Amino acid sequence: MVPELDDGSEVLADPHFCLDDLQPGSLWVIKHPFDRSVTMVKRLASIKNGKLWVLGDNPTESSDSRSFGALPAEALVAKVVARLPE
Repeated sequence: MVPELDDGSEVLADPHFCLDDLQPGSLWVIKHPFDRSVTMVKRLASIKNGKLWVLGDNPTESSDSRSFGALPAEALVAKVVARLPE
């Protein structure tokens, strides 16, 4: 997968989302599961048993569900709706 977002990319995110917006392939702002002061942008890969599996667009450099496991929906902060032009 070619990264859609690069380091330093800016996005527009909507914090007023509903769980119906959870579609595989969509981008989300999430809270890091171990350091809640850190937010990250990740792509929703799948939903299983109410848990979210998220992946970064740059797998060799990304901290994502491969390292911290599946996340609860409460980890979601906002849905990414647009990438801002550079």
